[in-house]
Amino acid sequence: MADGKALPGLDRLASAVHDEMEDLQALVPTAPAPERSDRCGGNRDTGATEAVDAAQ
Repeated sequence: MADGKALPGLDRLASAVHDEMEDLQALVPTAPAPERSDRCGGNRDTGATEAVDAAQ
C-alpha cells in the first residue's frame, strides 16, 4: 500500500517489482517442501502453499 501522490510512478514500481519477482522465481530451482517436525506444531496443512499459488 502506498500513496501515489507521495511516490510518483508508483504504477511503474509495482510493475517492475512484479517483473523482477518472476525473473527471480525462474532462477530458483523448485524442490518439494521439507516435512515439518512435531516440535514446529506438527505436520498440519496451513494452506500457505495454496495462498502463494493464488497470489501468483
